[in-house]
Amino acid sequence: MNSIILTLFFMVLYSCAHNDPKISHTSGYDLHKQDGHCSLSRHGRFITKLKLKWPCQFHLDPQNELRIKKLDKYDVFLIEHSEKLATTTKDCRTQVQAVRIFDGKTEASQYVNNVAICLPFQWDEKVFIGLF
Repeated sequence: MNSIILTLFFMVLYSCAHNDPKISHTSGYDLHKQDGHCSLSRHGRFITKLKLKWPCQFHLDPQNELRIKKLDKYDVFLIEHSEKLATTTKDCRTQVQAVRIFDGKTEASQYVNNVAICLPFQWDEKVFIGLF
């Protein structure tokens, strides 16, 4: 009996260690954990590893839809990571990375915006533009 319980314990432990956390959105984009950071895929195809630590999330509008800004030649959406600074304060350290879609390609910005604000927050349009 003990060996069965021990076997089940190790099976659960193995499953948790190899679990691929994923955050999906109706847009077809998914966020995955990769080496402690977030990576982006679409329809099961890897796009890029992001500079944000896991966990991260899509920036959503007030209706819980992916907030996309349409610019001249491309569309931009944001990925966010936020963590509390200390247990005694209400302050957060938040990082934002932009992703643009153009000519059928998806590309993450090489820059990350660091701000001292907690989520959720509706970012100014300059954040969408300024990271590229």
